This record gives sequence, C-alpha cells and structure tokens, in this order.
Amino acid sequence: MEDLVESILDYVRADYTDYAIMINGEWGSGKTYFWNNKIRKRIDGMQFNGKQYTTIYMSLYGISNLEDISKKIFIETTQLMDKNLRKFMNAHRTRNNTRIC
Repeated sequence: MEDLVESILDYVRADYTDYAIMINGEWGSGKTYFWNNKIRKRIDGMQFNGKQYTTIYMSLYGISNLEDISKKIFIETTQLMDKNLRKFMNAHRTRNNTRIC
C-alpha cells in the first residue's frame, strides 16, 4: 500500500503533472477512505518548487458526460478560490488593524 501512496506522491511532485488523479474501484472498496486517510493530507501538506498543493475531491457518481465533469470542476475550483480569497482578505484586514492600533 505504501508503494502506491509513494507512486501517487511522485506523480504529484513531477514537473509535468497538470492532471487529476482518479481512483477507480467498486462501491465500498475503500476509495474515499484511501483518499482521505492516505493521500489527501500528504498532498495538502506538500510544497514543491515553491508551490503549495491543495486538493479538490470530487465524486463522479451520477456524472454521465464531459460537460457535467467540467461544470463540477469549475464549481469546485471557484469555491476553493473564494475560500482562499476570504482567508487572504481576513489576514490582510487583521494586519492592517494591528498596524493602526
């Protein structure tokens, strides 16, 4: 199992990686558990070549075409950017308030 985890992490670290990781398997086989407990935390904590990695988890259950996948990716990335922007704005406000006080 650890070899699989390291292979996935090597793939993420590679310079040419701009693609998703898809974990495929039968219902109940432990895909979500594997992602949440073996992969996600390790990728979210990675920094490589000055980049901080953040994961987005999407279930493709019920998705039947490429357009639906594209819409779901757009929604997930927009929510992530919104969350990061709010974090940045809150940190910036806090710093400015601290300087003023």
